[in-house]
Amino acid sequence: AQAVVLSGGEERLTLALARARSPRADLLVFDPESLDGSVYEAVMSGQPTPVGATCRLCAHFDCAWRREPAAVSQ
Repeated sequence: AQAVVLSGGEERLTLALARARSPRADLLVFDPESLDGSVYEAVMSGQPTPVGATCRLCAHFDCAWRREPAAVSQ
């Protein structure tokens, strides 16, 4: 479980599960309002990780994980 903030400023909770002996994985994305009263509500109280759709479309220009230049401008 990881709290993330998208390039547009929206916060989400992501849950990812890798499959044994497979390159496939499952990813669920939740908006914070749907987490009230759930066990994942505490995850959203921390500092979210900035993420973008892809490096080319991400507006988080100071990202240490960037693999290619952004196509969007600052």
